Amino acid sequence: IVAVHGLDGDWRGSWTVENGTYWLQDLLPQRVPEARIYSYSYDSRTRGSDHELTLGISDHGRALVSDLTIERGLTSEADSLEALLNSYMADIDHLEEQKSIELSTYAVMFLGTPHRGSEGARLAKVLTTILSIFSHTNIKPLHQMESDGEWVEELQERYNSISKSFKTVFFYETLAMPIPFGSTIVVPKASAVVPGAVDTESVPMVADHSTMVKFSSAGDANFEKVSKRLEFYSRSATQVVKKNWERWFIKKSTATFQAPDRAEDKRLEARVERVPEEFRLGVTFKTVWNQHFTGRNRTLQLIDDILRPGSHRMERKEAVLYGTGGIDARRPDTVKTSITECGNHILGHYRINGLRENPRFQFLEETIQSGHISRALSMWLGHEENDSWLSIIDNLDDPKTIDLKEILPPKAKGSVLITSRRSDLAITRNSIQVPLMEQDEAFTLLTTGIPQGPEIGTDEWRNAQAIIQRLAYLPLAISQAGAHIAMNPSEMPFAAYLDLYHRYPKEILSRKARKAAWDEKDDTVLTTWEISFEAVQNQMPEAAEVLLVSEYLAPEGISQELFTFEGFFSG
Repeated sequence: IVAVHGLDGDWRGSWTVENGTYWLQDLLPQRVPEARIYSYSYDSRTRGSDHELTLGISDHGRALVSDLTIERGLTSEADSLEALLNSYMADIDHLEEQKSIELSTYAVMFLGTPHRGSEGARLAKVLTTILSIFSHTNIKPLHQMESDGEWVEELQERYNSISKSFKTVFFYETLAMPIPFGSTIVVPKASAVVPGAVDTESVPMVADHSTMVKFSSAGDANFEKVSKRLEFYSRSATQVVKKNWERWFIKKSTATFQAPDRAEDKRLEARVERVPEEFRLGVTFKTVWNQHFTGRNRTLQLIDDILRPGSHRMERKEAVLYGTGGIDARRPDTVKTSITECGNHILGHYRINGLRENPRFQFLEETIQSGHISRALSMWLGHEENDSWLSIIDNLDDPKTIDLKEILPPKAKGSVLITSRRSDLAITRNSIQVPLMEQDEAFTLLTTGIPQGPEIGTDEWRNAQAIIQRLAYLPLAISQAGAHIAMNPSEMPFAAYLDLYHRYPKEILSRKARKAAWDEKDDTVLTTWEISFEAVQNQMPEAAEVLLVSEYLAPEGISQELFTFEGFFSG
């Protein structure tokens, strides 16, 4: 358990009440005796220093993940969030030792953390500016933490995209804290609790911003709220973290991204180190990472062979993945939204890393604000020093929806990966046909998430093989079938699913969507979705109604608040 204090805090003082009780040391060990408990110390001062202070929250986050690399484990505060993001970006042969933080983190508990900034930061900023006359101050982190600031919004979006990997608890204050000339709730609930993260809980604390992290006795109601959750998580964490590491070692043992020789690896590492900070963005799209991905090693190797940058790159590299696996062709409005999000993410990267004075940021911001987002993105990708990017254009089944020449500069040095069901797109590009899954790959995909798969040679094993064959070895169909089986356990779950599949109305099974000449996909995917939907209708009709109503709404129009209005779906 690692406790991380906030700005202008102290590793001991922030957690100690006036009677001297330091609950991390005096109370918590009795509740979780098997845990190692740390209080992380770092210079978070914004004022009162005898030397110059320049570090921002991102700097503190990077330092934290580095310091915790060996120790592992993590809870609480904004800097720890930045640390998790840095750890999540680590991978095989890239800061691999820092991956231990992400793999060994089970839960994150935010105690009054201002995810949407804090009004208190504005007051502190004014005070710090005044004190700068008398001593060294650091206004950078206070500027970042101002209410509804772009920096905190960008940081929260990045955390939400990886939150599926952790339990998240948001504690929020309910009492106003005394401040000069009055009192205020420093971090209101709207800032302390942010929708969008996966697997979260929000908990009120009858305390102000300072006392919500200070507990005087084991009977303190707020201490009970924190310690009981730590007790509960400590019982579950060991097994979950063990599985995280097992998956990681499997990934390492089957890793396909290996250079032909170590000399080539070193050349690549040296080239990456030369990439300016402004072009080191990481992943720019919002996604929930699939930790159960399986198979496709040969396809991954082919992608790597085509797109791996050489020591002397003179032109853009392109690869097209085509086959029957693609679905959901892009609409023009989806493409426009995606390009807009990429542009805004790039702007956010400049802001977070203090690069606002960079001329390229100013040009990029002005061009995007004028409505020429595609032009801005194209010019940014085309900069001479920007030669290590990868652009993924997913489900390009209708070339009319996107003009590649408009967003990809001809002289750019990055890489482009296109996925499509159209084999004709591969004629003028390096192409990789994605075959149907192999028998073993399909079986692994079907049984992923099921506690105990069928033993070889048993009736259930044969039923599982029959399901794979009926679903034509299509990954999406198999994945959906596996999810249905996992959610409906029985003595013979594979037999039950196979029976349901056989009994499904013939008119549904024979219904085919109108196909273009290039479309080789059969609609078994639709069939498996219908089966899953029928199960939802039987078990929870209200949930099925929610899905039916939601299909008429754009994704951005489906918010958490929509489901809180009583009678909205039932009338």
